[in-house]
Amino acid sequence: MPVSSLEPDDVGPRVGGDEPATDYDKQLVMRVLEVAGREGRISPQEHQRRSQLAARALIIDDLIPLTRDLPANPGSAFSNPSWRLPVNPTTSAAVVATGETEPRDVAYGIFSGFKRTGQWTAGDRLTAITFFGGGELDLRNAIWTTPVIEVTVTTLFGGVDIRVPRGTTVVNQVVSVFGGSEVKRLKGPANGRQLIVKGFCAFGNVAIKGD
Repeated sequence: MPVSSLEPDDVGPRVGGDEPATDYDKQLVMRVLEVAGREGRISPQEHQRRSQLAARALIIDDLIPLTRDLPANPGSAFSNPSWRLPVNPTTSAAVVATGETEPRDVAYGIFSGFKRTGQWTAGDRLTAITFFGGGELDLRNAIWTTPVIEVTVTTLFGGVDIRVPRGTTVVNQVVSVFGGSEVKRLKGPANGRQLIVKGFCAFGNVAIKGD
């Protein structure tokens, strides 16, 4: 297969960069570009240019340069500057990213990773998306705004680790294909909190752990 003219120097076949870019891959990148454009992190002209390149992408390596240099969103708690969305669960960008009528706090780890640890505010609806990447949601020291939190995960060739306080009730509804989801080390007396995890995992893993 010929090498794409867009292929960066630090990726390639060893990490699957020469794999064909599917319509899903392209739509995922264009969704992130749309959010970045609405937040003002890229200009309208740059959004249009990158979206056109994403639509014409032939392999995975064609998609990587289109998002890796996005500036960080000020105030974000995500660790990777190229794949951050606002932490405020009322932001319209989260709605744009998920296509839902109600806002969610959305985290992306695409060809990279994200991490939410320490004391942060967790809304009642969280979304974690990983694609050739990983992420961590640590709810042990987080501020729960509601006793029930719903996390929707979508992970392809990646993984998501979720940590919960001792005594939390966990409902695991993740559908796995050539992957897995597991719940372990949930000890201690019930604390009145419940975590519902749903979504899809393929060629990856979703791990929900207690202390």
